[in-house]
Amino acid sequence: MAIEHRREGNVAVVTARGRYSMAELRTSIDDALDAFGDEVSAGLLFDLTGSESLGDRSAEDLRAMAIFLASRGSRFSSRLAMVAVTDVAYGLMRMGAVTAESQGIAAHVFRDHGSARRWLMPG
Repeated sequence: MAIEHRREGNVAVVTARGRYSMAELRTSIDDALDAFGDEVSAGLLFDLTGSESLGDRSAEDLRAMAIFLASRGSRFSSRLAMVAVTDVAYGLMRMGAVTAESQGIAAHVFRDHGSARRWLMPG
């Protein structure tokens, strides 16, 4: 699988590289959040810098993923940071962020992991 998940302090991190299906991505997100048990994560950091599948996703795929994430928002404090380095990926993630925001998620797109992490864990 081209998707890894881990816990970094109080943040759930999902890193997608290469090619993967939407089902694999949803499973990895759930697994990352499950690592917190009954505890609520301070946020979800979604790192797509190595994704080769993102460019193949339709607008409906992005919308469906944003709605999926919103349905789990209470498990990550409704704070979503996405990392995308290419202009195309950044634009696609902004589209997803708009849908997530309409569903009550505070969503931001960043160009690097450090900035995303600082936004999730200010101070």
